[in-house]
Amino acid sequence: MKLKLEPEDHENETKILGLISQKLRQGSFVLIFDDVWQPFSLEGVGIPNLVGNNGCKLVLMTRLQDVARAMECKVILVNPLPPEEALALFLKKVGSDVLLDGIIKGDIKPSLEQMLQKCDGVPLAIVTMAESMRGKLLPRLWKSTLSKFNCEIRKEELIEYWIEEGLIYKEGKTREAMNLKGHDILDKLVDNCLLELVKYNKDCVSMHDLLREMALDMSPQFLVKAGIALEKLPEEHEWSEDLLKVSLMRNYITEIPSSMPPSKCPMLTTLLLSNNEISTIPEAFFEHMVGLKILDLSNNRELRRLPSSVSKLEKCTTLLRGDCKSLREVPSLSNLVGLKKLDLSWTSIEELPQGLNMLTNLKYLGLGGRLPETLDELLQNLSDLQHLMVNAKTKFKWEKIGSWGKLQNLEKLVLRNLDNLNAVFGEAGAVAESASLPAGTFSSARWLGYL
Repeated sequence: MKLKLEPEDHENETKILGLISQKLRQGSFVLIFDDVWQPFSLEGVGIPNLVGNNGCKLVLMTRLQDVARAMECKVILVNPLPPEEALALFLKKVGSDVLLDGIIKGDIKPSLEQMLQKCDGVPLAIVTMAESMRGKLLPRLWKSTLSKFNCEIRKEELIEYWIEEGLIYKEGKTREAMNLKGHDILDKLVDNCLLELVKYNKDCVSMHDLLREMALDMSPQFLVKAGIALEKLPEEHEWSEDLLKVSLMRNYITEIPSSMPPSKCPMLTTLLLSNNEISTIPEAFFEHMVGLKILDLSNNRELRRLPSSVSKLEKCTTLLRGDCKSLREVPSLSNLVGLKKLDLSWTSIEELPQGLNMLTNLKYLGLGGRLPETLDELLQNLSDLQHLMVNAKTKFKWEKIGSWGKLQNLEKLVLRNLDNLNAVFGEAGAVAESASLPAGTFSSARWLGYL
């Protein structure tokens, strides 16, 4: 039945709900609510009590299983289309231009097949993607569109970013507790179809392109060009003064040209340049990024030195330069007293950066390269340190390690002998990958050995 309600503009909400309720009581009906994002009261929208076998049905369509449960609905998961049906739907919407004698054109076929894999049998995704490719016959256009799909990200990496952004940070909480909270949030996002598990790697998740584009449309102060095969930094005009976050990770950017003037982004809080091929950064590049809190330059293996303007990032809380194997020169860090996470692991630095002993707020420290054999004096000053990762040849005065009360995670350390092992972990202590250690010592240890 159709309600055929045409309320007057002047009629109030209560009267309209009454009319709906009255109409629905006149006979059996099937009522469909599409795209529901939160629970609601049926009575509050004029739906009479659905009890007994009265032929009335209510169908809720939602991405969120929690909503269906809260509404006391029977949850029925919609299965994706099988490959042959997905292909048929795509070809119907994209048009016959992609066919030659009834067969998909050879220079387009590989990209089309990959697009279908990315759509993963979801009808809305298939229709949207196919309609966006209608009339585009050049193979490079198909490859370009394909390159814009959102790639997967490791769960642990994503949770670390959440912690660094302060999304799950709570004063007094350990990194381990925040990591567990991050996994809880991640599980809920997957359960509610906002993130997807990567089929061939359950340690990774991805976001559907449609959701990603919607999120970016709602965030005009974000400049996100991650994983789209960029070879150059975005043009100068794209670095607007109201930018809050910039992600250019996982591209092929080789350098930041010296001819480019320092970007005037005083509001910028996050800059992600990881997993590129950057070899040089102009000295003044970070000069006007006075509000920058998170800087990730990790996995730029040709980067040999950091510019002096890094020393001016006084509000920075997270500085990541891990796996920059060519990195040897680091400017003074004495002004970065707010740093909570510093990762210099898998670099080639041969001496501790100047001012490192002044970073008393550090909770996470990763060091690499050919460092001095002992770091005892440094670590005595870092009383809030919870996670330590150092070169496997680094040695410590292990009798003092018990005084590092907040240290919970150790990576890549070497003990001189079994006496040290017993002194640190107890006589029954066993050291292995992610070992569980006695209460009062460390919650986990990795790559520990003894000499």
